[in-house]
Amino acid sequence: MLVKIVRNESLFSMLKAEAILVMLIIACLFTRGQERIKISGIIKDTSGMILRNADMLIMSPMDTLGSISGNDGTFTFYIRYATKYELSVTMEGYTKFEKIITIDPYARAIRIPPIILSPEYKQLVSVEVHSMKPITRIEDTLIYHAGAYPVRAGATLDRLLKRLPGMDWDQDGNLIAEGTKITRILINGQDFAAKDLETALTNLPADIIDKVEVIEDYGDKAKLTGVKSGEPEKVLNIVLKVDKRNGDVNRIEAGLGTEGKYTGALFSELFSGDRQMTINAKDVNTSLLGNQQEKRIEFGYTDKWNPKWSGTALLSSWSDKHSSATSFNQYNYFAGSQSQLQETSRDSGGNQNKLFSYTLNYVPEINTQMRTNAFLANSHNPESMASEYISSVEDTGFTKTVNSNTLNLSQINELTTGVNFYFQRTEPRSNQKMSFEASYQYSAKQQRETDQSQTQTEADDIYQMSFLDDLVYTSTIDSKLSTKLSYFFPLGKKSLLEVGYAWNYTSTENNRITKAPDSGKGTPIVVDSLSNDYKFITTYNRLFAGYATQLKKYNLSIGIAYQPTSQQGQTIGTGPDQAHHYFIMLPLAQVSYSFSPGQKCNFEYNGASSGPSLQQIQPVINLSNPQYPVQGNPDLKPSYTHTANLHYQNSSVKSNQYWGFMFGLTYKATTNSIIANLVHPQDTSVVIQQTYFLNANGTSSLSADYRLDFPALLKKHIHISAFGIIGESQNALMTDNMPYKVIAKSWVQRLKVSLNLPDIMEAEFFGSYSYNISRYSAGSGNSFSYPGLDWSFKCHQEFLQKWILEYYLSQEFSELPSKALQGNPPLLNISIQRDIFARNQARISFSINNLLNESASYAQNVGSTGITQSKVIAINRYILLTIALNGETFRKK
Repeated sequence: MLVKIVRNESLFSMLKAEAILVMLIIACLFTRGQERIKISGIIKDTSGMILRNADMLIMSPMDTLGSISGNDGTFTFYIRYATKYELSVTMEGYTKFEKIITIDPYARAIRIPPIILSPEYKQLVSVEVHSMKPITRIEDTLIYHAGAYPVRAGATLDRLLKRLPGMDWDQDGNLIAEGTKITRILINGQDFAAKDLETALTNLPADIIDKVEVIEDYGDKAKLTGVKSGEPEKVLNIVLKVDKRNGDVNRIEAGLGTEGKYTGALFSELFSGDRQMTINAKDVNTSLLGNQQEKRIEFGYTDKWNPKWSGTALLSSWSDKHSSATSFNQYNYFAGSQSQLQETSRDSGGNQNKLFSYTLNYVPEINTQMRTNAFLANSHNPESMASEYISSVEDTGFTKTVNSNTLNLSQINELTTGVNFYFQRTEPRSNQKMSFEASYQYSAKQQRETDQSQTQTEADDIYQMSFLDDLVYTSTIDSKLSTKLSYFFPLGKKSLLEVGYAWNYTSTENNRITKAPDSGKGTPIVVDSLSNDYKFITTYNRLFAGYATQLKKYNLSIGIAYQPTSQQGQTIGTGPDQAHHYFIMLPLAQVSYSFSPGQKCNFEYNGASSGPSLQQIQPVINLSNPQYPVQGNPDLKPSYTHTANLHYQNSSVKSNQYWGFMFGLTYKATTNSIIANLVHPQDTSVVIQQTYFLNANGTSSLSADYRLDFPALLKKHIHISAFGIIGESQNALMTDNMPYKVIAKSWVQRLKVSLNLPDIMEAEFFGSYSYNISRYSAGSGNSFSYPGLDWSFKCHQEFLQKWILEYYLSQEFSELPSKALQGNPPLLNISIQRDIFARNQARISFSINNLLNESASYAQNVGSTGITQSKVIAINRYILLTIALNGETFRKK
């Protein structure tokens, strides 16, 4: 504001100037009184642990505001200016905190020192606790109070989670919360040092847990802007009891069995305030499918050194040795032909892997945050596979059968590293926000492969024998560098404008040398037609702009990106370079509406581009499998996919009851799809099928899925859940140079029924039925359909206080061509366990695996053009005797 004062000797002018000055002063004071000031800070306990969901109240003569501390223990108030404020903080189990805050007259934002809450220790005399509130929900966090769900002494975290309404396991062993898969685990708000969810579930004791929190994490952008878009990641946060945050938890297990089976494991977790250290080691060989020896040792570390710095680190080494025997039948149906492949193989090999990773967080002040994470990994994988197969192709007036014995020996060494950096900043005065991301990844892979085969080919009563003995050296170097810068400008209190720029560079260098014995001396010589040195580079620049707004019930985001892209391919030493330049527009729209904390609806539309892979674009024949050679096409264009997705969720969680319904609808349409042209030579060569690549239009899909969790029945002991997926897709295909379309329909229905009698029995029944049908638009109009069925039953029974009986029974059904659905032999595992000592600190387990002594495990996989049915040879019935010891020690800080 610019004020110009003009000197005037008249009294009237002097009075007028004074009046104006007084009014300006009053206006300034009034404006200052309406201005809002930002007050922020963090809440911890005396051990330095951050405290989430603490109740807060700040009062002044002009305002009274209430709030809770966030997931990271921080809080922020925007309150009208005053010279003094009264702040109070309360939380169950801690003494009340009260403080008077005095504000500098010229301050616009202040950060108060960390608020420390002291544990509240009270001597209770003749007090009987009758109940506690089992569940609370605060915004995007569902909180279970573990004390309301008692479990058996010595039980681990997974046994506690089975008691919590809304928590479940699916048929694949994934942990589910309110119908959505849990992907990450935290302990006291920090990443679990060992990273692995299963390790925490099966080793952490239930009696040290105060709360179990399920958090919906919408990502960095939502935390920065407050606008929640897309589907959140479900994160499990384990809050330890106040007196269990300084100590250690230990578990050791050893077992020995027949058929060379054994197990050994060690787990140790150290807690010291914000610090966590984990040792996790195991050496096991318990698989039913051949010989599977696995060794692993991990060291994990998590700490928060001060309010500004925190981080995690993981050092891991694991290896395995495996050998197995497999047989499978593969049936493929095309518009004018069909093929069948029968193969038996023996596979043996091993993997040696090492990994180091870390994440470092730096928060210099409330408005700035930085994060760096990096990893370094190395692997060595030798493999040997001997195969014998018969393949037949039937076409109009032509039949070809190939009998082959092959031996493939390979060794792969790979080094991979990467680093990521993230920065975000909020300007206190303007409330403008920005974020910057940068990442670099590098991979170098060396592969040595020996391919030997002896093949007999019969084509229309003409026989031919052939031999192959190739030695292939492959070197591949991949590198990727990307950056992204975003600015967010506020357009009012709840809306913002986003503008940004992104740049991405990807490079792949592939050098392949193929050697074969010459016809004279038999010494290996380079085969130029099967060797190449190829470099492939993709670069894109992306400019984008968007608008987002957040109201009480809904979030809206719309945007568009302009992306010029270039692809360059170079075959070093031969032929001209290939270069393609194009640009695409990438739209984005997302809207979500929250009817209530448990009832939400989300719609999202986006466009995405996907370029060809190295194998698809490399102009050289890949003879890794001589009967199935593959040749790339350097003129391929990237595909472009439109995706629209609607998701609805409605659920209710109460102390001992849960019901929920989820529904999703997804539509995709792709232009310039990269498809394979499968050519079946009508000759006496060993080649069964040649693969080429091209672009085609006409690919789309529509699918719907649902999940329904019924309210518990029979005094809330029986829980029934149903899951279903139905879909139809139209795919552009080409076989023997003839383009056509295939329409594939699929339906999958799953059912789970569980019985839960606390401290007596937990039983679960899974059933799954699938049906697939495909129809072709050209040729003979072939069509095929295949159903599938599988079921399993597992039970956990507790009796005589110290005894546990567990058993698992499963069976699969599959259909062969021209035959009805047939059942495969069932699998039965059983174990009996005995807890020892007063607090069940030890357990002895006696188990019999593959009790019915079945010879194989069966699986069926159905695609749009065929079906693969596999059988893995199982070992004989074996017995395993295991003993496990648990211990925990806790102390005051």
